[in-house]
Amino acid sequence: MMKNWYRILSGALMLGFVSIVIAVFMNVRPVDASNKMAKSSADSSIETRIQRLEDRESARKLLIDYGRIFDKHDLVEYSKLFAKDGVWQGGVGSVKGPDRILNMLNTMFSKIPPDSYKNSFHIMSSFDIDTSDPGSITTWSRWTYFVDAPNGGPTADRSGHYEDVLEKEDGRWKFKLRNVFTELPTLESRPNDIWQHNYKDPNGK
Repeated sequence: MMKNWYRILSGALMLGFVSIVIAVFMNVRPVDASNKMAKSSADSSIETRIQRLEDRESARKLLIDYGRIFDKHDLVEYSKLFAKDGVWQGGVGSVKGPDRILNMLNTMFSKIPPDSYKNSFHIMSSFDIDTSDPGSITTWSRWTYFVDAPNGGPTADRSGHYEDVLEKEDGRWKFKLRNVFTELPTLESRPNDIWQHNYKDPNGK
């Protein structure tokens, strides 16, 4: 009789142990998998956020390089800031492609006495950079153009803002569209301002 009870008790204990093991296994595995998924999602989110920060910094540098290179009058390097199908659009019209943008600038500067801009410079400010779309970046910024004043100091000659679309080309962010808005002076106040008159692209639009 004692042996039978021993067997029954042993069997019950074994069954209970197996049940506990199964219960632990069933409960732990999903939690473990859930933790792995959560970690993977967190890692992905961190990578995405880091990439956005890097893209934002690249866009900021592009906006600053634009003004710095333009102020050096290095028009070849300036044109390279645009994508192959990049568009410069402003008061003189719309020009597409680095080569045509370069031609436009050479033409426009040929109409201006060099002494009138030899010490000129741009101040870029109020950067608003949107990197929410991984395939492109949109930016908004202000610009102010300074020239020599009659008294030898700097004076603001004109100002406005940019609205841009950037795209990545060969691993580098470039201008897909740079839309230049001149707010001051108005065309009415300076009717002979060459930067607010149509440029005739000899190669087309």
